[in-house]
Amino acid sequence: MKLFSTLLATSMLVAMSLPLSAAQVDQQSRVYSVTRINPNDNLNVRSGPGTQYPVTAVLPFNGKGVIATGKQATQGPNTWTHVTWAGVEGWVNQHYLTEDEQALPTRPQAVKPKTTTPKRVVMSCVGIEPRWNIHISATSVHVIDPEKKSYTVPVTFRQQSANHSSIAVIGGRKDQRMTQLFLQKVEACSVGNASYPYTITGALDERQVVSGCCRVINQ
Repeated sequence: MKLFSTLLATSMLVAMSLPLSAAQVDQQSRVYSVTRINPNDNLNVRSGPGTQYPVTAVLPFNGKGVIATGKQATQGPNTWTHVTWAGVEGWVNQHYLTEDEQALPTRPQAVKPKTTTPKRVVMSCVGIEPRWNIHISATSVHVIDPEKKSYTVPVTFRQQSANHSSIAVIGGRKDQRMTQLFLQKVEACSVGNASYPYTITGALDERQVVSGCCRVINQ
């Protein structure tokens, strides 16, 4: 299996509600790492909980920060877990996931202060004249805009182009204002002397539009 070049463009993949051999159950959301996969292979992400469903994306053999959405299903001897990672959503075989102890949320003992900085950046985007930065994780978009204002938007919308699999849109609202990012996989996108594999056009906080380039920097 090859890692899809449209890593982020497949961000709209949503697991369908389909008949299961056992009832689907809710589980506490957890963070996992990919395990038991050879370095020259990847973990299949499927549209439903079972090998009979088509592969819609793949996770790298050493992928980290795989977030379980809370849904699990059983097919024969296998348990399938619905996950999201780098904007990709779908079902994976639980056998190939190991719970990331360092990333587990602290059990509720005291209220923790909220933070606006994403813990796991999976894609970094940049533009110049004027310079800006956008960091995209599986659940949030962190923006440092040309006016040097920093804000974080929860990702509430992900959709792939219906007729071009290398294009995707990601968006969310903050204080009733929408931030939308249009991403496309390309041969090369240049910022200064650096070359990137994705282009991005962003409508930031309904105030301004910027364009630039992105690269994946999995952590």
